[in-house]
Amino acid sequence: MNEPSISKIIDMYSDVDLANLDIRKLLLILETDVSLLKSTSEGFQLLKKLPLESIYSFAITESVSVYWPLLALDWIEQVHLQLSSNLLEVLNVSVKAKWATQVYKQRVKKILYNQDKYATDLYSDKCS
Repeated sequence: MNEPSISKIIDMYSDVDLANLDIRKLLLILETDVSLLKSTSEGFQLLKKLPLESIYSFAITESVSVYWPLLALDWIEQVHLQLSSNLLEVLNVSVKAKWATQVYKQRVKKILYNQDKYATDLYSDKCS
């Protein structure tokens, strides 16, 4: 796969109203290495503007293969510490999808486990 350059990605999305853009056009961002976006200030600003949970949810719920859901998991693992309850539910349901491979299911389990652990750690810190 030929990965687009970071400057091309930033140019593609920087002057666009991301909230009103067709979510299918935003899926392409998942093909970008998230560490490239994190490495520049422009990329980091773009990350803050993207409706990431909507992109993840669409990639997982509307897919007929495991390609887009796996890319969404890559991003979830690298970008989000805490997921919304809606996205957690999407992940829980997705493991029953016909396209869900064993690798996908294991990665979702790991993400869900880490979410529980993160929430427990936050609660423990607040109670101390």
